[in-house]
Amino acid sequence: MQELFKKQLLKSACSAQWKKIGLNPHQGIIIILSALHSKKSPLCGEFLDLIPLIEWCPKIGLDFIQLLPINDSGFDNSPYNPISTFALNFIYLSLHSLPHFEKNSVLQKTLQKMQAQKVSKNFNYNKARAQKFKFLERYYLSYFNLIEKESTYKSFLKINPWVYEYGLYCALCEEHQTDQWQLWPKSCKSLNSKQKEALYEKFKERVDFYIMVQFFCFSQLTSVKKAAEKNKVFLMGDLPFLVSKTSCDVWSNPNLFLMNYAVGSPPDDLTPDGQNWNFPAYNWKELAKTDYKWWKTRLKISETFFHIYRLDHVIGFFRTWNIPDNKKGAEGHFVPKDPNLWLNHGKDFLTVLIKHSKMLPIGEDLVIPQTIKDVLRELGVCGTSILTWQRTGAGGMDFVPFPLYTAATITHIASHDTVTLAQWWNKYPKVAKLYALWKGWKYTKTLDSKKRQSILQDSHQTSSLFHANLLNEYLALFPKMVHKDYNKERINYPGTPSKRNWRYRFIPSVEQIVNSRKLSDAIKAITTLP
Repeated sequence: MQELFKKQLLKSACSAQWKKIGLNPHQGIIIILSALHSKKSPLCGEFLDLIPLIEWCPKIGLDFIQLLPINDSGFDNSPYNPISTFALNFIYLSLHSLPHFEKNSVLQKTLQKMQAQKVSKNFNYNKARAQKFKFLERYYLSYFNLIEKESTYKSFLKINPWVYEYGLYCALCEEHQTDQWQLWPKSCKSLNSKQKEALYEKFKERVDFYIMVQFFCFSQLTSVKKAAEKNKVFLMGDLPFLVSKTSCDVWSNPNLFLMNYAVGSPPDDLTPDGQNWNFPAYNWKELAKTDYKWWKTRLKISETFFHIYRLDHVIGFFRTWNIPDNKKGAEGHFVPKDPNLWLNHGKDFLTVLIKHSKMLPIGEDLVIPQTIKDVLRELGVCGTSILTWQRTGAGGMDFVPFPLYTAATITHIASHDTVTLAQWWNKYPKVAKLYALWKGWKYTKTLDSKKRQSILQDSHQTSSLFHANLLNEYLALFPKMVHKDYNKERINYPGTPSKRNWRYRFIPSVEQIVNSRKLSDAIKAITTLP
């Protein structure tokens, strides 16, 4: 059955992508880059911190790393609220690796002071952003006159013309002291090419600064991809479905969005009033008129860094819940309104994405109708399976046997938006007890390392073609490598503004992680197929 399904993948719209990635089982880890820290990067994880992890992967039986979004999110620490779907977040820049750095004693001393700071228990996004921003401004004043003459810089500008709009947007945010561009003067909104050129000249220094920063971000992440390919490790990116209403994308392309509508979710048993996520709705008709140029650009840029990409909220490509301004979540409606159009709407759009990119798409298709999952399988788009959610519906010990998982899926035991394995075991004892019984165990309130290792191994041995878990789930095999309070291991509580969200940090450093023999041996044992 599974072999037949694999043959179907090679005949699907994603056949070229599958041939490139391979139909063998792939084992990986999921990393939130900001949670990393190393000797050279105590404030937060950096692009070049990924290289030792990449080199570690083949030694422990892994062949891909999945990253949560790394786009510029401005002053918001949520990576799923980008102010640009094209630009990378400069907080991840490895400052020590910038050209000419070794010649400047002032910059070296500045970085040494930053590196001497004690690693905080929680990630402080705004602190990291402020310190790196200040450093980069000093760097710009010293070396931009040299950088702008380099052929690689000129080539970057030619390949990425979008950086001019992004740089101008950032400069205008500074000028007006707010990213709420709707509050800017009319002279800074709905601009034609001539008006943009005039503003480029007016704010040239600031525009050049932001463009230079992106040049370095792209250069470093490109080098990470080269290291991955050298080590035969795939990199998987993450494309948020929605963008901030104050983003550069919406400011520069207002016609592609329905500015009087926000996207959310309809009422259900858990949220009887529905949800309003406050993200602008897409204008699908205008997107189609442009032949989806904006989406194609997103893919082209992502392809520079990744081999695989996660399509967040994939159901949104089939239909979105649009809510009029100043209305509650329950007062929205689906677009398209006619349910008979949903399947073709999603299929047509996804077909465009598939044809335009060499990357293999993996859709976040949790809790969606089977008819939509069927379309994804027909196209060859991978879906997502959460191990503890896979039930047959037969009652009792009804967990789906591991050999019966759909091949075109990625198996996790949890995600950044769900409870961790330890939280699930303790907070949902009714289901956890059933799983323990299914495994032939006696349920105990504490999830010990032996049981954790077995469940992790389960997630890597389903018949899914992809298997990956958050790195902290493996670290939790060793209590000293994680927080004493297991609740602090959770990354995000979706739909609930909280100071806890997106502040997670790994206890061990990158160096300690890759040099831990006991951790390496444990992961290798987990990922090694019987």
